[in-house]
Amino acid sequence: MTNSTIAMQENERILNEELLLAGTDPEMARRLEAHRVTREMDVPQMEFLLRLFGKPILPRGELVAFTGKAKTGKTFILSIIMACCARQEVLAFRRPSPNPIHVLWIDTEQSIQSTKEILTDRIVPLVDMEEFPDSLYDIINIRLESWEERLKLVQGAIGWYRPDLVILDGIADEVANVNDPVESKMAVEKLLKAATIGKCCIACVIHENKSTMDSSLRGWLGTVLTDKAFEVYSTFKDANRVFSLEQRFTRKHDIIDKLYFTVDEHGLPQQVGEPKKVFKKKSKQKPKKDETESKPVAGHETSIDFSGE
Repeated sequence: MTNSTIAMQENERILNEELLLAGTDPEMARRLEAHRVTREMDVPQMEFLLRLFGKPILPRGELVAFTGKAKTGKTFILSIIMACCARQEVLAFRRPSPNPIHVLWIDTEQSIQSTKEILTDRIVPLVDMEEFPDSLYDIINIRLESWEERLKLVQGAIGWYRPDLVILDGIADEVANVNDPVESKMAVEKLLKAATIGKCCIACVIHENKSTMDSSLRGWLGTVLTDKAFEVYSTFKDANRVFSLEQRFTRKHDIIDKLYFTVDEHGLPQQVGEPKKVFKKKSKQKPKKDETESKPVAGHETSIDFSGE
């Protein structure tokens, strides 16, 4: 018998002893029973806060991710969602319940001036009520806090304000390094626990990786969030400033339609149809000899017209 075989058998013996000891530990048994799931247990139905194109989105007790490249409308989309928490319907978003939704918006990225401007110049006009329901919105800006304190403040705010929906813009500011697997896992697990205990949905904003060829969520943090999130949505902005939102991943309700909108002269969104793609035919005329240097590269003959319907 080789030394490696003896070592493997010894490790197996130790593991079996530890399993037997664990099985006789009353505290371990209590913890396991607390997590047992049975057919007879009474579990409340999952509650979704809003609908998008008629499909339920933003479930209580879960994390949802909103991603996209920089400056592609992530905060704009969440402004529309926040407005729909007071108003019954905004663009393709609809609130199925007659009861308004209490929002906690935590801004970690923008200046306090920008946060207030989004509130007064975008959310308030979108709500469009004679008297704006200030009590529905708890808004805090913690950009000046250190990253070590931000996650504690987020947890504390959820416990203090007891919101239905949390807008966390953005989650990357709660860790020192988005590529640290331990920090990333810890942050996401703490947020998931806060959503579960607080019975709220936490919508986390996170950028995509910077490479134009890589649309995955940023860093190890993005990987963990993708694994844990109930839904993932992504934003895009084309050359003509037509914004779009699409569902990338979901655990339950697939949404095929994309939301397209432009911004009017008042800075407010206007829903539009999908931009038309117009393909130009190749020219059959042969190039002259002195034009061969400027011949189009294969695959670049197509141009796209992004004018909305």
